[in-house]
Formats: sequence, C-alpha cells, structure tokens
Amino acid sequence: LNTVSSFSGLGLQPSSTKIVFGYPNEVDLPAGAEIYTGCDVSFIKAYKYGNEYYYLSEDEICMSGSLDYMFSSERSAYFESLSSVDFSNFNTEAVTNMIGMFYNCKSLPSLDLSGFNTANVKYLACMFENCEKLASVDLSSFNTENVEGINFMFAGCKKLQNIDLSAFNTAKIVGMSSVFSNCENLTSLDLSSFNTENVESMSEMFSGCSSLTSIDISTFRPDKAID
Repeated sequence: LNTVSSFSGLGLQPSSTKIVFGYPNEVDLPAGAEIYTGCDVSFIKAYKYGNEYYYLSEDEICMSGSLDYMFSSERSAYFESLSSVDFSNFNTEAVTNMIGMFYNCKSLPSLDLSGFNTANVKYLACMFENCEKLASVDLSSFNTENVEGINFMFAGCKKLQNIDLSAFNTAKIVGMSSVFSNCENLTSLDLSSFNTENVESMSEMFSGCSSLTSIDISTFRPDKAID
C-alpha cells in the first residue's frame, strides 16, 4: 500500500476553494492546470488551477495516524474559503484521530464521507465545529465502535437541520459535551441508538439548539456522568 504517514506532505493550502483526491482516469483536470510542486508524496501527482488542488494517484491514497485539524488551524490560517472536497481516492482505514479535521471550514455546504473507514478512529471531537454553512453530511459508513470522544463534534453547525446518527456505536464514548451546541437550525434528533453507559461528560450537549422541537434520548443512562 502507498501510505501517507503525515498529511503535511500534501502541501495543503488554506487558500484552497476546492480539493480533490482522485484517480487520474476519473478526474477531468481544468484546462490550464499546472503541476503543483508543494506536494512531496512520491506516488501522488498533484496539480493546481487557481485555488483548486488535485491530488491524483493510480493506487489508493492511504492515510495513516492522525488527521487532526487537517483542513484547519494547524495550517497557517483557517480553510475558510474551502467549498468542496472530493474524497473519491482517500483511504482512512489506518487513521486513528480525526479531531478538528474540518474545524472552521465556514464555506463547506456539504460533505460526502460515505467512503470513510473509521474502524480504528478513537477521536472525532470538534470534527465539524464551526462549519457554519454545512447543511448536509453523509456519515452512513462511520464505524464508531472504538470512538471515545465526540465533544463539540457538530458545535456551531448552524445550517444543519437533521443528522442521521442511527449507525453510531457509542458504547466506548466517555465525552459528549457540547456535541450539538449552537446547531441553531437543528429541528429533530433521534439518539435512541446511543449507549451512554460509559459517558462521563454530557454538559451543554444541546445548548443553543433554538429550533430543536423533537428529540429521542429514551435510551440515555448517564450513570457515570460527572457533568
């Protein structure tokens, strides 16, 4: 497998408006696209067209380790103009940490993460925090059986009206504080599948959810909750 041990080698730019991880035969490069020399991953051919970046490989682009704040504050600036990310060729099987991965991506209207393999991920905290325009996110493939923290995961997602978390396995989660805080347009939540037996932090989970009119927390057992 061709593995990317650190995403810093991709040379991601905070000014990006569009980022594509794809296969060469499936991506139509814009006329005038130039080779991008900021990427030093040997098996990836990278191209740049204005503020659009294309990372192409014949083989799977396999990420490993931590993707924490990948499109966010550990760069020189926030990716506030990023409006599109295509993960068609992006293998997350060996990833363990996705904390703040899209933190403060204020221009993203939607995310298709249906291809993500999260079987080994332990941390999802702050993953979409402050994605103010995010109205749609596909988490249907998420395997959360090893996840321990989802604090602030959707905090500040002001455009989200509903989130399907029916497939979430929360048996190992200890932190849920502020997970939906300030989701101003969220109207309903079905958390009937949530197992909260090991949760220690549940404070302000729904703080600022001013439009929330329906919520199912019938299975909640906050026996170990400290706050």
